[in-house]
Amino acid sequence: MPDSNPVKKVGLEFRAAHLKANNVASTDAFSAYSFDGWLVFAAAAKRAFATAQPGTPAFRSALRDELYRTKELVGSHGVYNYAESDNSGVDERARVIVTLEKGQWKLLG
Repeated sequence: MPDSNPVKKVGLEFRAAHLKANNVASTDAFSAYSFDGWLVFAAAAKRAFATAQPGTPAFRSALRDELYRTKELVGSHGVYNYAESDNSGVDERARVIVTLEKGQWKLLG
C-alpha cells in the first residue's frame, strides 16, 4: 500500500499495538475492525462528554448524534464519515483489491 493511502499509518500502528499486547501478529481483519469501532466510539464519546453526563438519557442522545457527526476519522480499514443515511461510514478509500502471489499479498491498482 502506498504511503499516500490514509489508512496505512493507522493500520501499521494497530499492527504494532496488537503485536505488543498479544505477543503475536494479527492474522485476521476482525481485530482491526474492532479497533476501528473503538476509534469511532472514543472520538464520539469525547465530544459527547462536553454536553452531557455519562449514564444519562441526554448522554446517550449526544453520543448517537456525535457518532453521526464523525467526519474524516482515519482507521485501519477506511476513513469514516457517518450520517443518519449512511451507517457504513466508508467510501472508496476503504476499497482495495489484493492478490496472493507466491505467499505474498500484492496490491492491485
